[in-house]
Amino acid sequence: MIRTYIIKKITASTGYDLDENTYNVTIVKNQTERADSNETSGNDPIIARIQIL
Repeated sequence: MIRTYIIKKITASTGYDLDENTYNVTIVKNQTERADSNETSGNDPIIARIQIL
């Protein structure tokens, strides 16, 4: 099963400015996908992982 999602951050990570862009992410069952945002950093970025079961 393949699904495409539109991802948008609603809050900035601590020490960052909010990235207001949207990102298309295609998810394939049993695979990991990565979506990077463009926050202006003050600290190391936080990576979110989504798993669809």
